[in-house]
Amino acid sequence: SQSSEDNLTDSSDEVFTQQNMSSHLPATLRTGPGNNYSSAGTVRKGNLILVVSISNNWAKFKLRNNWVYISASSIKKL
Repeated sequence: SQSSEDNLTDSSDEVFTQQNMSSHLPATLRTGPGNNYSSAGTVRKGNLILVVSISNNWAKFKLRNNWVYISASSIKKL
């Protein structure tokens, strides 16, 4: 039988296992992957983010037990 870890490896190239990222610009967080979603707060330059996926130029991560999104162009990989 397959372990649960094996099941995590068949995702697309755009989905990452958690990566540490840093905001290189002050940026608005969103409740969904697009500027048309409500603001979920802001991050300052240099804030560390644990990104779980990036799709259509929006990075997804958890903040205070909620999924939030940030424009991928506002972050860089550490």
